[in-house]
Amino acid sequence: MPMGLKHLSSLQDLSLTGCIKLKIESDIFSALTTLTYLDLSGCIEVETIHNGLFNLVSLKELYYKDCTNLKKIHTTFVGIINLKIL
Repeated sequence: MPMGLKHLSSLQDLSLTGCIKLKIESDIFSALTTLTYLDLSGCIEVETIHNGLFNLVSLKELYYKDCTNLKKIHTTFVGIINLKIL
């Protein structure tokens, strides 16, 4: 995980909309357990979403519109019990 993200454990909203060069590494979001909103829309380099999402038990909204290279989501949504919008 990038060093900066592990220190953002109280972060609730994260919009990475239009980060066209963003590549998601394995557990980049795993420490963001209070995250309620995650927007990856327009992140065209994202190919895979890894298991780190499993820890996002507070996540209510996940957006990934126009992630044109997204091929796999390697996570189970069982732990994301508050998810309302996908």
